Amino acid sequence: MSETTFKTPEIARLGFETDLGAGARARIGLLVLESDQTMEWEMRQMADLPGVALYHARLANQVEVTPETLVQMELEIPKAAALLPGYLGLKAIGYGCTSGSTMIGELRVSELIQGHHPTVPTSNPLTAAQAALKALGVQRLGLVTPYRPDVTEMMQARFEEAGIVIQSVGSFYQRLMRSWMQRWPLAKMILWMVFLFLVQVCVLPA
Repeated sequence: MSETTFKTPEIARLGFETDLGAGARARIGLLVLESDQTMEWEMRQMADLPGVALYHARLANQVEVTPETLVQMELEIPKAAALLPGYLGLKAIGYGCTSGSTMIGELRVSELIQGHHPTVPTSNPLTAAQAALKALGVQRLGLVTPYRPDVTEMMQARFEEAGIVIQSVGSFYQRLMRSWMQRWPLAKMILWMVFLFLVQVCVLPA
């Protein structure tokens, strides 16, 4: 029986061209909490704009919301930010946690993210809310949160530091983050704040 000899074909080098890829207009990074069940889905709907792409990274967090557990995220934010590669050319990065931004501090959150992305603008729900209120000319506010009183009081103080008068305060007194991250409209309201800020930074003309 004769043996059949197969000739290995030479691999032809093919020419190609590329387009600008996903996010040709703007690429936005988003740091999402481990416990969050809605943010990625809702942000995709809100960012359904031509040439805009979202890139997510998850960060570890505790589902029980206390000042202590929220501050622990200060160690996790840089780890999550590092998972968004610099070669994406992100136009902005948002950290999706209002209570975490409140307890860690807005400027500190920005520093932690920019440790890996030094030239990329950042935002968080607290900063975005203040920017939105300023743009709307709101100086007095009724504050509603899902958080326990000590976290709510700190959030009230942050708004007052920004020159916003809090006239009334209400809370759902929830201590487990998954209770509202799964289904509450409040989570979507927070996302809108972050999203509108990010769009202003990286999509709308100056």
